[in-house]
Amino acid sequence: MKTWNVWEFLAGLGIFLLGMSLLQDAIKALSGKSLKRLIRMYTKTRIRSILSGFVSTSILQSSSASSLMLVAFVGAGLMDLSNAIGVILGSNIGSTMTSWIVATMGFKVKLESFAMPLVGLGGISYVLLGKKEFWKYLSLLFVGFGFLFMGIGYMKSSVDVLASKFDVNSFKSYGLFSFLLFGTVLTALIQASSAAIAIVLTALNSGIITFEMAIAIVIGTNIGTTATVLLGTIGGTSNQKKVAFSHFFFNIITAFISVLLLPVYSYLIQDFLHLGQDPVIALATFHSLFNVFGVLLFFPFVKQFALFIEKISPKDNNQYANFHSLIDTDIPEAAIHEFKKEVKAFLDLCIYHNLKIMSLEPELIISDKSLQEI
Repeated sequence: MKTWNVWEFLAGLGIFLLGMSLLQDAIKALSGKSLKRLIRMYTKTRIRSILSGFVSTSILQSSSASSLMLVAFVGAGLMDLSNAIGVILGSNIGSTMTSWIVATMGFKVKLESFAMPLVGLGGISYVLLGKKEFWKYLSLLFVGFGFLFMGIGYMKSSVDVLASKFDVNSFKSYGLFSFLLFGTVLTALIQASSAAIAIVLTALNSGIITFEMAIAIVIGTNIGTTATVLLGTIGGTSNQKKVAFSHFFFNIITAFISVLLLPVYSYLIQDFLHLGQDPVIALATFHSLFNVFGVLLFFPFVKQFALFIEKISPKDNNQYANFHSLIDTDIPEAAIHEFKKEVKAFLDLCIYHNLKIMSLEPELIISDKSLQEI
């Protein structure tokens, strides 16, 4: 009897994470400013904000990446909190696309039939054509997709061996809260909810965990994914922290309500939609359903939610000046806007002190708002 090879599983996880990273970098480079412009410009209404978040996260395959862009835009004053919350709602739905890709292709198709060609062709084109930026990132896109499915293949092969000598009943005494906590910690540690979802789908497909356990872990991954954004705002402005708090509280509240509604979800998926025979597709369906439900729940109360976040967030004496070092240089739109504010703040400060030296009242020239910031 074959023994479980933990290194095969870790290799699969590592290749999957590397594939996700290559995929995200390639898509960011190929899309250029389009995604950033989509998030910044097409968020004037609540519906457009949600659609913008859904599209950008579906393409980037990372809700954290979209949220970190929001942190930069809101921190620089390019977007208000209500619109940012709309993007967060949409990005949570967009993050479920990974579940569907893994569920429909990772376990239904022979991975070798397209993973190997993608890596092979992508690697060769990277070496031969990589001097041109377009071909370089297009090649990395192919390699990233190939690594994604190759990693799933290794994890599936490893977990299948483990499942043959595993008794799922030994887990039932832990309770669903333990699995929710496991999903939260796992996602916070690896900082990739897509990888955590892939692990859960692999374990479910092999029969190591039950559908109910998998549901609890998936709910936990939605909480754990907020850790990346919370860490990204350490030392940031109050506006930046508001985005992180919005993401955190939205996911926490949605998770709490979803736990209460687990019997309803179970009935919808297994009895109404009759997906009980295909647990992997059933889990992807649940992942989408509970995120869509969260959006529908919060949609009418975005303004009230924004006011709540405003109240609980720490206040800055100066929201914008002297924080240019906190703007991600990968988002030049936010950086340029922030530097303009820095220059204005510096000029106001120079004028203020010159007027003081000449015994003139600064209020004659400088606005009340600028004086408060000084």
